[in-house]
Amino acid sequence: MVTAIVTLGCLVGLNLAHAQSVQSWWSSEKLPIDSRWFDGPMPIDYTFAQQPDAAFAAPDESAVTTVVVDPSIIYQTFEGFGTSLEESTVYNLMRMSSARREEVVRKLVDPTYPGGLGFNMMRITLGTSDFTAQKFYTYDDMPAGQTDPTLKRFSIQKDIDNHIVGVLQQAMRYNPELRLIASPWTPPGWMKDNGSLVNGGNFLSEYIDAYAAYLRMAVQAYAAQGLPIYAITVQNEPLLATDYPSCIMSADQQRQLVIALKAQFDAHNIDTRILLWDFNTDGAMAYIQPILDDPAAKAAVYGSAFHGYSYRDHVMSQVHDAYPDETIMYTERTYWGIGGMDRIANVFRNWAVSYNGWVTMLDSNRAPEQWTGTPGPTMLIQDATNPDNYWALPEYYLLQHFSRLVQRGAKRIYTSPGDAETNVTRLAFLNPDNSIALMVMNQTAKTQRFKVLLEGRQLTASLPAGTMASYSWQAADPAIRSANSGIKPGG
Repeated sequence: MVTAIVTLGCLVGLNLAHAQSVQSWWSSEKLPIDSRWFDGPMPIDYTFAQQPDAAFAAPDESAVTTVVVDPSIIYQTFEGFGTSLEESTVYNLMRMSSARREEVVRKLVDPTYPGGLGFNMMRITLGTSDFTAQKFYTYDDMPAGQTDPTLKRFSIQKDIDNHIVGVLQQAMRYNPELRLIASPWTPPGWMKDNGSLVNGGNFLSEYIDAYAAYLRMAVQAYAAQGLPIYAITVQNEPLLATDYPSCIMSADQQRQLVIALKAQFDAHNIDTRILLWDFNTDGAMAYIQPILDDPAAKAAVYGSAFHGYSYRDHVMSQVHDAYPDETIMYTERTYWGIGGMDRIANVFRNWAVSYNGWVTMLDSNRAPEQWTGTPGPTMLIQDATNPDNYWALPEYYLLQHFSRLVQRGAKRIYTSPGDAETNVTRLAFLNPDNSIALMVMNQTAKTQRFKVLLEGRQLTASLPAGTMASYSWQAADPAIRSANSGIKPGG
């Protein structure tokens, strides 16, 4: 008999009493990416709402959508899930009272907080990005025409003064397992041919060693504040030139830089992982390939980071197929609604080991930010006139299906393909505690009935339109599966 148990026993509010049944939760979309969310909260049908327990039974011949789950076919290992604590979010957090700020931080990262997200991976910026209330800065800015190749002026003091370090320390206290992914939007202007932090500018190869030392010093400075950096990308969006912090860095420059940075890390006993690219999937292979084809560069890096603005997630699978021992991380993209959750699922179906959204909380005036467009709604929105008042969008509850039910170290497992237009899409993980987390997404306009088949048993379920469900149960004894275990090259 297949038994069921919740996947994360440490989370408050998840009922562990029903060991012989399958537990499930529903979350629904509402007005995805609609600007009306900036006006105030609205009722949401399902907010990670636990449903009555279900049970597995013998398979039948019912003609409904069939979801096949096979825990013996495994893919990549899950590392983390979260969003960003960029300066815009930090700025709004600091406008709150200390009690309200503590509440929000705990909701984001504390795995024991009732109704919280339990995020275990956060992206931060090294220096300012476009989402900031501050004047743009790096850690070694110099007057026009001056340089500092020995980095005597290097300092992260502005990150301390702007409370970024303090908020991150608070987050780390509530979740010591939190991993930080750090990305610079630009080197100091004096390392570029335009002498500016903005409008792109080409990175000057003469400063490769200096910039490697700069990034190593940033990692050390954060570590000295009790904030170890798990992974670093060497340049956010390296082919983008725009009127906020940005820099053009060629593939050959990045190849030389990662080798120099790894040498810096090795010399100072730093175990921070180095990631390539940190940009959209379009153009990724042409940029990444000449770097990974260099044995020294390949040995220096952990893998590559991707953003989701070009909607070509299959490119990540192409990179994986070409370099299967290189890790794929997904460092930037906000998604809305059930379709957005399927996009996140597709990120994992294309071999990513992690997901990070971008910008956690703007206020009701869409502030602060210095982006070139108009921001969409963030997961949390703060009342601009009453900073202690804030509201959660449906995406808060939709993301809980990933962050609360998939454990670090989980293996993605096989599920049969789904059809977003006519039935349901799906994603499944086998957790380290041998529990299975299955996520099912109904993007259609009507309720969908389906059955889940695995290990000789069947679960029959239905899911309302515009709703996402998660199901959790205990898998068969691993020893029973071991004889048929294997690695599937796709899926």
